[in-house]
Amino acid sequence: MKITFLGTSGSMITADRVNISILIDADLLLDAGEGVTQRLLQMKYDLNAIERICITHFHQDHVSGLPGLIWTMWQNERKLPLEIIGPEGIQDLTVSVLELMKTPLHALTFDLKFTEVIGGSMIDDAISAIESDHQISSIAYRIRREACVCYSGDTRPCERIENLSGGCDVLIHEASFPNEMEEIAHEYGHSTPGDAGKLAKKTGVKEALVLIHWPERYFKEKASLIAQARAFFDGRIIVADDLDVLHI
Repeated sequence: MKITFLGTSGSMITADRVNISILIDADLLLDAGEGVTQRLLQMKYDLNAIERICITHFHQDHVSGLPGLIWTMWQNERKLPLEIIGPEGIQDLTVSVLELMKTPLHALTFDLKFTEVIGGSMIDDAISAIESDHQISSIAYRIRREACVCYSGDTRPCERIENLSGGCDVLIHEASFPNEMEEIAHEYGHSTPGDAGKLAKKTGVKEALVLIHWPERYFKEKASLIAQARAFFDGRIIVADDLDVLHI
């Protein structure tokens, strides 16, 4: 399995980091933050190879790149249908935004298929989803291929995420605030590196804990994120930057 971290930044993009988006192999996209299309083109991925997009929630840093990606696929004369999976309302949101941007939906060269996740469900044999615990409705995903990957999206610690991520090979988890700001992190539906480390230890992550969604205003050096997670988890810890690739 190949995991490409297209965007790793939280709410604020920087000169080097765009909003959250992660590509699994070449066909499955997790979130579509601002900058996703350019990153895919930088990495020379075929946009038409993407079959499914899993959106965690509707905050702009996780979904704002979706309209531009659909537009670019259309301009490239995509023919294959595209499935978009997300929380309840994903179809209304996507169609409404496209219409507000005057996208001629009748002229799209491919079909859009929508799958809404309400509470938790098995999408199919390869994807499970469960509601996390954020400020708004938000979904965490478990991807099963030759390896198992769990992606938290934005969430404060909760038992549902523990159940979803048990025994996974790779846990991709947000780290929005430092450990010393744990109370604020949880108040706003987010987690710390320490929270991610605790989860990785409790659920028996086998290969790696990957920290994303980390703000540079709090973490000037990757070493500080790793140290805060290492206090609870002694396995492999990775702090992902844009365009990093992990092979499992």
